[in-house]
Amino acid sequence: ASLLRFRLGAHDLPVAVGRFSRVPRSQRLCQHCSSGTIGDEFHMVFECPLYDEVRGRIPQLFEQFGGHGSTNSTISPAGPHMARFMSQDKHKLASFVHACWLLRSGSNESASVTLESDVEIESEELLEVPLSEVLHG
Repeated sequence: ASLLRFRLGAHDLPVAVGRFSRVPRSQRLCQHCSSGTIGDEFHMVFECPLYDEVRGRIPQLFEQFGGHGSTNSTISPAGPHMARFMSQDKHKLASFVHACWLLRSGSNESASVTLESDVEIESEELLEVPLSEVLHG
């Protein structure tokens, strides 16, 4: 469920929460770091130091971007990087997104999440549905 919510933008990141409370996008800043950056999906995946440990636990997701500790400086929200990130192994993506959510929510579970096996996905078909089909039926 975490991955689907992430893909749909139905999550608790400031970019989504602010949308529903009519906060201007430029003011939907990350509350977990002092970067002054909009707290959006790109920031969570590639930039925010809160998720450094989670990135380090699934380094394969970040290899094509220069590694989890030093992502390439050419990576930007304006580029194709999120699409490339989201096209990777769905089990690893689901584990990453879920672990980030647990960490963000302050759950004690986040410290004990076994990323490769903790997320159970009942249907492989759910993982293969393109986002456009989810949004447009």
